[in-house]
Amino acid sequence: MTTSGDYLQGTQQEQQTIGNNLIDNYHDAKEHISSSRNDHRRNNQTVQQPRPLAILHIGPHKTGSTTLQTFTKKFVKELSQDGYEMPWVEIVGGWESQVQLATCFLKKQPPTAALVRPVPYPCDPRLVDAARKISERNRGILISSEALDRPDVNMTLLRDFLTPWDVTVVYVYRRFYSWMQSYHNQVGKTVQVLKALLANRTDYLHGNINDLFYQEFTNHSTAEYVDRFTAAWKYQRVFHNLVVLNMHGKNTDLVQDFFCKAIPHAQNTCEAVKKYRDQRMVHYNPSQLLIYYDLAYRAHRLGLIHISSQEQLDTVVQLIEQHQKVTLKLSDKDFDVICPERAMLDLMLETSLEMERTMVPEFFAGPLGESELRSDFEMQAKSSLCSVDIDGTIDSSQWKGFFTSLNDRLNAMKIRRIK
Repeated sequence: MTTSGDYLQGTQQEQQTIGNNLIDNYHDAKEHISSSRNDHRRNNQTVQQPRPLAILHIGPHKTGSTTLQTFTKKFVKELSQDGYEMPWVEIVGGWESQVQLATCFLKKQPPTAALVRPVPYPCDPRLVDAARKISERNRGILISSEALDRPDVNMTLLRDFLTPWDVTVVYVYRRFYSWMQSYHNQVGKTVQVLKALLANRTDYLHGNINDLFYQEFTNHSTAEYVDRFTAAWKYQRVFHNLVVLNMHGKNTDLVQDFFCKAIPHAQNTCEAVKKYRDQRMVHYNPSQLLIYYDLAYRAHRLGLIHISSQEQLDTVVQLIEQHQKVTLKLSDKDFDVICPERAMLDLMLETSLEMERTMVPEFFAGPLGESELRSDFEMQAKSSLCSVDIDGTIDSSQWKGFFTSLNDRLNAMKIRRIK
């Protein structure tokens, strides 16, 4: 069975284009990086002085990275006052473009290689050059991109690039079982629904989270989620200074912890962030409910309905949700679900315990650590770690008649369009 991951990989032609662009940009960026390193060495031959600081925030994905990056844009002035500059400030495109600095450090891939994930934002050598200019001004640098959690980051190239700075790596810890579920949702949000639907290449729109767990824990060659989650360890081996921010502490405020604790000597930024946070609470890149898209897609694949346009897709998703909430008077959480088997849950729990014991040992030994993790895990094992029973829902008496009448409605839409 093919899963939604195939749509992330794209066609072979698209993949080859991505690979070629990545290689070209890789070589351009490498020239800039080599130039920056040589300039730094020449300068050090004449003057020995303390290196400015570099903050390298590596995510991983689904640990509040978008929120933190949005705040770096909001407080560019204060960060500069504290001695930190960001390469993207000089490049048109905004803070979102800093992912195109991170992708400058991916390992070289042949054009036909199947990348860990496609690179929709290829390396922009201008960002490397902007970083070199920051170094020439002997200023600190702040780089934040969750793309740095990828298993294919070239650590040697990244280390050489950061030679002018004294590097602190910032990693945000989220419990593995919670992080994996959220990252699965994030991957699902990237699927182009109509494109997948018209291609008719998969039985289900989004890969079942239970299938994902099985793959992740039984096939080490495809254990991408574990690789991303444990990225902190390879960074600590290279840069040594690692700060771990724990999302599960008592009264934790990730934004304040990042700017007030993880970044040294950032008093101006810290005070500005505290003042702003006192006025409002902000959350960016929230999770997205995918159930109704999954039901629409599966009904289409089963031939119960036929969707051929974005207008029809939007209508179908809206009517499916309306049927659940208005007609059936049920919520998003009232669907029947399929939960992982106990053996798989036990393996996931043991992995989560071991990772927390390793990443935040003192916290793990405290009252909010192991015992709280076990308790929360058992609750999630019956809810967020389960997948909606798509086939069972569609085949139920509450939904069979609905899809028949829905198909009649879609056909009527086509007739009106023809007239």
